[in-house]
Amino acid sequence: NFSRYENHIYSPNIHTVQLIPDGAQMGSPMLQLNTGGQLLLSFDDLDNYTKTYNYTLVHCDAFWTPSDMDKTNYLSGYTDETIDKYRSSFNTLTKYTHYELTFPTEGMKPTISGNYVIVVYRDYDTSKIVLTRRFMIYEQLVDIDAHVHRATNFDEMRSGQKVDFTVKYGKYRIDNPYEDIKVVVTQNDRWD
Repeated sequence: NFSRYENHIYSPNIHTVQLIPDGAQMGSPMLQLNTGGQLLLSFDDLDNYTKTYNYTLVHCDAFWTPSDMDKTNYLSGYTDETIDKYRSSFNTLTKYTHYELTFPTEGMKPTISGNYVIVVYRDYDTSKIVLTRRFMIYEQLVDIDAHVHRATNFDEMRSGQKVDFTVKYGKYRIDNPYEDIKVVVTQNDRWD
């Protein structure tokens, strides 16, 4: 009965959840702010009857903890919407309903960059959460120069890599790099 701010499925009837850039099957769930790009969320409900699913977006800090901002400070338009695109399975051994959502929409758009979690819930009731997925909205404020090398630690030479990078911040002001910059390296979109 609580929401995790990570990729999680709360309902046993929900399967095959995907969150990808619309049109990029292997892409990471990231969008550049104010460019018109969209993410595609899809999932299957194995209960085999249509349900009303809604969603909202939650802005998080660098550690995936919900920020203390009011939703109107990071969303323009509505603060939740209904997923209205679905179709029933046809000629399959297991009956299911497939749901799809492309967002941001004209009715609800993030207005600031940052970490976000999409929260999908059932029957207009925010306590009936069925799934959560992480994604990022970014702005290109700095440049990164990165190089990937073979790991120098003997135990990790065959399985690991070493990443060297430089943040080229130009005229962007960074007062305390140890506090203001957070670096995240993920492998295959795994947040752990």
